[in-house]
Amino acid sequence: MRIKRFWETILPFLLVGWGVIAFFTKPGWLIFIAGCLLWIILLRLTAPGLFWTILAFINNHPDQALTRLRKAVQYQPAMIYPYFTLGIMNAKQKNWEEAIPLLEKTVSMASGRNQIYYQTVLAEAYRESGAADKALAILTQLLESGLESFKIYTDLAITNLRLENFADALFFAEKARALEPTSVQPVLIMGKAHFGVKEFQKAKEDYEWAIARIKYPTESYYWLGRAELELGHKTEGIQYLQKAVERISEDPLLSDVTLEEAQYWLEKALES
Repeated sequence: MRIKRFWETILPFLLVGWGVIAFFTKPGWLIFIAGCLLWIILLRLTAPGLFWTILAFINNHPDQALTRLRKAVQYQPAMIYPYFTLGIMNAKQKNWEEAIPLLEKTVSMASGRNQIYYQTVLAEAYRESGAADKALAILTQLLESGLESFKIYTDLAITNLRLENFADALFFAEKARALEPTSVQPVLIMGKAHFGVKEFQKAKEDYEWAIARIKYPTESYYWLGRAELELGHKTEGIQYLQKAVERISEDPLLSDVTLEEAQYWLEKALES
């Protein structure tokens, strides 16, 4: 593997070296092009994984890039780039069956601080795929190794929220907020966690604080409306739920809460 990695690393420098030599020696365009073609043949025969990775990199069409990266990883290149990039592309499409093994491969190949970054990405993929327990194991291990950061605390808060560990979600969200007091994300997590433990007044305060700082709040109106209803403030609850339904209808991608769910609670509030 070390020899393979060395060869894949040095191949691009061979092309650069040929370009420098050609610049000073001026062998003529035909010889220069012939040298470049020879390099391409050498690349294709000795490092096909790198060959397809380069073709994917210079192609801006997502589907073709995806196909070429799949060809690249079939040859088991020694570089991380194709595995990680293909993993992320699949994750964006929520194709977890393909994405997660590629991200696991990335983590196994990485080292140092790069590995920490890839581990957090893998943890997010686990969480979004429904394996929140695996995500929690990775993030807890990072924390126990002495790493503390806004991102790790936020990821731990979100993961515990998914597992309905509301007390732990609150703890880590507060840790994240202490590091970045102006960030809205920890407060949104705190709002859901407070709602989960039935501390509706605190949930209301969280969402009021967040809405005042979000450019175009959508889902937050839903949770604020729900909190108002739980506190017995029917008029305010209906107003916020109406706003939530309106905005989720306009752009459902801005909300994890579905339009159907928001409409259900609005109708329930109106009927009561």
